[in-house]
Amino acid sequence: VNPLPISPPSWEKCPQHWETARLVGWKRKDMKVLDRVMYRESRCISKVHNPLDPMTGSRGLTQINGFWHKILKQRAIIGSADDLYNPTTNLRAALLIHSIQVADTGWGWSPWAIERH
Repeated sequence: VNPLPISPPSWEKCPQHWETARLVGWKRKDMKVLDRVMYRESRCISKVHNPLDPMTGSRGLTQINGFWHKILKQRAIIGSADDLYNPTTNLRAALLIHSIQVADTGWGWSPWAIERH
C-alpha cells in the first residue's frame, strides 16, 4: 500500500510526477532512483523522443525503447509506442519493466544503466 498524499522531498528533480508514480504503484524506497532516471532520461518532460536509440527509439519520461513494446502490448499497458508519451502510462510501463528485471536478475534498474551501490 502506498499512502498518499506525500510531499516530494527537497532532493526531487521531477516533483510534478511524484504523485503519478506513487499512484501507479512505485514504492517509496524506489522513488529516489526513479526520480534520477526521469531527470537523466527526459529532464522530466513526458513528450521526449530519442530516435537514435535502437528499436524505433526511446519515448517518454523514462525513455522506454522498442525492445519492451511487445511485452507492454501483451500486458495491455500500451496500444502503440506513442502511448509512452503519457506520464501515467510511461510510469506504469517502467514499473512493469522494473518488476520484470527484479524477478529475472534481482536488480530492476539495469534497463536504465543504474548500477548497484
